[in-house]
Amino acid sequence: MIVPIPNNSNTVSPALPIQTIFFSNHRKAQTVQITEEMQDISQVFENLNLFSSNALINLAGSQCLEGETNGRMAQLFSRSIAAVAADLGAALLDNGISNEINALIGKGVADRRYKSPLIGVCDAAFADQKEKLEPNHSHFIFVDNKTLNYKDIFNKIVDYFSNQLPILTILVGGDDIACEQVLHSVRQGFPIIILNQTGYLANELVTLKQNPPEFISNPMHAEIIADGKLYLFENEGTLDKKILELQRLIRRLLRGDTTLRQAWERFVVYDENASRHQKNFRHLQLAILFLSVIGTGLALLQNSLDHHLDRANIYKQEIEEYGKQEKSLTTHTEEKLIIGNTISTNKPKNGVKATFKLTLKHWFIWGESFFHTMSEILRSFIIFIPIMITALLAAANRFNTGAKWLLLRGSAQSVMREIFKYRARADHYFSNEKGQPTREERLAERLKDINSSLLQTDINTSALQSYKNTLPPLNCIASNDDGISRLSPEQYLSYRLEDQYNYYVKKTSQLEKKFKQLQWAIYIVGGIGTLLAAFGMEIWIALTSSLVAAFGTYLEYQQTEKTLIKYNRAAFELNNVKTWWIALPAFAQEDQTNIDSLVMRTEQILNSEFSDWMQEMQNVLSSLKEKQQKILKNNVSNIEEKPDKTNNV
Repeated sequence: MIVPIPNNSNTVSPALPIQTIFFSNHRKAQTVQITEEMQDISQVFENLNLFSSNALINLAGSQCLEGETNGRMAQLFSRSIAAVAADLGAALLDNGISNEINALIGKGVADRRYKSPLIGVCDAAFADQKEKLEPNHSHFIFVDNKTLNYKDIFNKIVDYFSNQLPILTILVGGDDIACEQVLHSVRQGFPIIILNQTGYLANELVTLKQNPPEFISNPMHAEIIADGKLYLFENEGTLDKKILELQRLIRRLLRGDTTLRQAWERFVVYDENASRHQKNFRHLQLAILFLSVIGTGLALLQNSLDHHLDRANIYKQEIEEYGKQEKSLTTHTEEKLIIGNTISTNKPKNGVKATFKLTLKHWFIWGESFFHTMSEILRSFIIFIPIMITALLAAANRFNTGAKWLLLRGSAQSVMREIFKYRARADHYFSNEKGQPTREERLAERLKDINSSLLQTDINTSALQSYKNTLPPLNCIASNDDGISRLSPEQYLSYRLEDQYNYYVKKTSQLEKKFKQLQWAIYIVGGIGTLLAAFGMEIWIALTSSLVAAFGTYLEYQQTEKTLIKYNRAAFELNNVKTWWIALPAFAQEDQTNIDSLVMRTEQILNSEFSDWMQEMQNVLSSLKEKQQKILKNNVSNIEEKPDKTNNV
């Protein structure tokens, strides 16, 4: 019996006909039918309230399981698949038909008190044949197969889930329809667990994966084997151990905590914290340079004010004497020469400059009290600035942000190199023989070594902030790279070598522009100093010298020129590797030795560029402290020393 459910939705869009179907086991399920006129998948999810799940397990396969295999699979479905789904809040998806496999998962969900949504997508013809539906399902989506393609709608539903949640496909047995579902999962990049010894498609794919022939005649099978993220699960062995093993595998794939994802997480934590320390380091250094220049300028300004305030009485006498001279010469300042109707007035030509200077002195005397106040304020600032510089220098030495920045950046780059070698299966990540450590184990060991080396440094004195965005970080991979899939040599060439080459080319243009701007700033400020000397304002040359020193220091610890040289060299070397690889014939590009050479030469070039930069930065940081101490000493001397000669002001 199907009973319509009243729709209380307040949405403006027309509601799909949601109904309830009741089964003989006293269970009920919500149903909706998708027709040609109503293909809005989001509307289906909204009306069925399917947005609360945290993941999706797509069950592919519908063949019969008999005897011992059926009893064994019943426990695997209940104690592994259904149990993990309930624990993680994952939804389960199948074709909803009452067959052995769907009955097993339905029984497993029932064993867990229906904690997981169990969704069946099937032909609309079954809407009136509830005896053919699995009765433990919570939702059914019926597809009008007369006007719509069932497989297309099923894939649309899976894809809609994938935009919201992580998806895992589990293949049990399987026929041609299951093969198409698995192929869709391969093309979408979903991980796939194949339960071996469940017959039909599952057994065939396991055989092809374990013993790949030279040619696979079925094109769908060939694509699945070549491109799929396949995880083979063997059923043989102690049942309890197998149940725990399958639980761990499902959890790992749904949570995305594979070793490679752990490597990406470790990389981005190092990288983000390196950027944080780099930002703090640069802010500290810029603040020290800025205060050094400001301190010099204020000291010169205060010195000049004091000089003029000391001469205030002299200025007053000069103004009074000038006034008396003006008064006595009033009758003689103008000589009138009358020629016809024209009157000519002659004024002293050398009096303009003297008059201008006296006017300035008059204004100075008028604002003498203001300049006294300004002098005291400047004196306070001049005393305060060296204290601030001392505090900043102490903070820079104590927190050592520059060294932490370099250590974290170096560790991040080490992890990145291991990630790309792992994905390209080069060097020690190629062999995966029985009895030898797996690729994941080798990657985990390398991550452990990198972590151990880092923990023996000053990083222990600072917290590593966590990263909560998408993995891998989009700004660290090429535009078409997912950061997870295995890389063919051509993909490695594009996603790693060419991407890094393009980065170097772009950065060299930026560095050249920045280097020229800083050099021009140094030349211009130096020219201003020469101009000041020509106008007799030698005391202000100290300010221009301080600015030139600040620009030089900034240019030095930015390593702009040397970085430009290194980036150009690395770009040329990467281009040489690319040219070598392209020149190889096709059969040589399949040789693992050449693949290893491509990957290792590329990573060696990148590592060499970074190692040289890091070594030079460490040298710069060690010498920077000495220079800053000299700047501090000079500023303190300018404050404490009272100039004896001020006649040049």
